[in-house]
Amino acid sequence: ELLSVSRVGTNDNFFELGGHSLLAMRVASSIRSELEHELTIMDLFSNPTVSDLAKVLLKKGKGLVVPRIEVAKRPDKVPLSYSQERLWFIDKLQGSVQYNQPLILRLKGTVDASLLEEAFRAILDRHEVLRTVYQEDSGVAFQTPLRASGWSMGYSELSGSRLSKFIRSYKGKAFDLNSDYMLRVHLVKEDVDSYVLALVTHHIANDGWSFPILFNELAQLYRSGLKGAKPELPPLSIQYPDYALWQREYVTGAYLENKLSYWEAQLRGIARVELPTDYARPQGLSIQGSEEQHLLPERLSNKLHDLCELTGVTMYMLLLSVFKVLLYRHSGQEDICVGSPIANRTQTELSSLIGFFVNTLTLRSDLSGNPTFRDFLLQVKDTTLQAFDHQDVPFEKVVEQVLQERYLDQNPLFQILFVLQNNEGIQTPDFGGLSIENMPSDTFTSSFDLALEVYDKQQNLAIKASYRSDLYSSSTIREFLYQYEQLLSSVVAD
Repeated sequence: ELLSVSRVGTNDNFFELGGHSLLAMRVASSIRSELEHELTIMDLFSNPTVSDLAKVLLKKGKGLVVPRIEVAKRPDKVPLSYSQERLWFIDKLQGSVQYNQPLILRLKGTVDASLLEEAFRAILDRHEVLRTVYQEDSGVAFQTPLRASGWSMGYSELSGSRLSKFIRSYKGKAFDLNSDYMLRVHLVKEDVDSYVLALVTHHIANDGWSFPILFNELAQLYRSGLKGAKPELPPLSIQYPDYALWQREYVTGAYLENKLSYWEAQLRGIARVELPTDYARPQGLSIQGSEEQHLLPERLSNKLHDLCELTGVTMYMLLLSVFKVLLYRHSGQEDICVGSPIANRTQTELSSLIGFFVNTLTLRSDLSGNPTFRDFLLQVKDTTLQAFDHQDVPFEKVVEQVLQERYLDQNPLFQILFVLQNNEGIQTPDFGGLSIENMPSDTFTSSFDLALEVYDKQQNLAIKASYRSDLYSSSTIREFLYQYEQLLSSVVAD
C-alpha cells in the first residue's frame, strides 16, 4: 500500500522497491497500528524484506510502548503540545512573523468565490487546530477553539503594482495568537479569468505534511460544491488537542527520560558550526533573508540514486553527508552539527490531520581522523537511524537538557538546517478545471543562517538555499551551491 506496487514478494527489498526514510517511518507506524508491534527504523533498515521483518516481530512479540491516540476527555484548559508551546514563547518574547507560512497561487479560469469560501470554512470546521486561539492563565498557555462560522475569506479586485504591494503586506502581517484564526485567505481578481489566491497559515497550526492534506480536501470540497453534491471526506478519528493531551500524558516521565538520555549523550559538548560570513553579524535577531536555487543535471541525479542502492543508504543520508563535508571544508571544524526537520507522525491517527507535528532533529557528526567518505557515510547513516528512533522527544526538551544558556539572537544548538523534501502527497489536485500554479515570492525571511532544501523529483534533484542576507551575499551562496554539486560529482566518481 505504501510503496504503491501491486505485489511484494517475501524476499523483495523495501529500498529496492522505492522505499526511503519517510516511507520507512510510515511502515513502522502502520505496523504499530495494524499489528500492535513496536518496530524501530533501525529494524527495518537491518531487515528490509517481509521475511526478515516477520522474524523480528515474532521475536519481539506484541505490545505497544505507548498507547494509540484516542479522543481524550478535555480539561477546562487544554495545554499546548510541546512544539506549540515553544512557538508561543517565541511569539511572546519577540513576535513570530517568521513563522508565517504563505502560499500564493494564480488561478486561471472561472472561480466561484462563495463556493471557495464555503470549502475553506468546511476545512476549518473539520480541523479544529486552524480555528484555535492561544490564551494564557498565570503565564501558562492553553488552547481554545473558535467557531468556523466566524471565519471569512477576503476578496478584492487588484492588478499590477497594487496587487504586488498587497501580497507583500498580506504575507508579512503578524498573527495575533490570542484572537486570530490560524488560517487567513484572500482571493484577488486581477482579470476576467485570472485570480490570485493568497493563503497564510501560522506554523503553530500547520506544517509541511499538512499542506497536501489541506489542498486535497479543499479541491474535493470545491468540486463537490460545483456539482451540488455532498463531499465524502472520511471522518477524522481525533483532533489536534487530543494529540496534545496524549503527548503530555505519555511522552513524559521514565519514557521521556530514557529517550532524553540518548540526546544528552549524543550532544554533550556540542559546538556550533561557524561558517565565514561576508558581513559582520548584526546585533539582535535578524530574519532578513534571500534564496538561491539550482537544478542538478539528470545524469548526476541518476548516479546518486545508483550510489544509494550500492551503499545501502537513503538519498537523505547521502545528500546530508556531502553537505556536512562541505561545511567541514568551509568551517575547518571536525565536529559538524546541523538541524533537520522530521514529520514526527509516528501514529497513523495523525497521517490525515492538519497540525504542527514536525519536530527538529540535531544531527552531529565527527570528521576527525580524516575518514574516507564511505566510512563517514556509514557513520551518518547510523547517527540518522538512531535519531529517527528518538524523534518523539520534543526539540525544546532536548535544548533544556543539553544547553545551560540560551540567547535570544541565536537558534539553540545549530544555525544551519538541512531538508530533503520527498513527500509524495504534494501534487496539484483537481479544482474542477481551474489551472493552478505557484507564484514565486519576492520577499523572504530566514530563521537560520543557512538552510539547504533538496527536492527529490525522481529525474532531477532541485536545490534551494535560504540564507540570512545580512550575513552572506548572493554570489557566495551561488558559489556554495556550485561547490555542493562538485562534491556530489566527486562522490559518484569515486
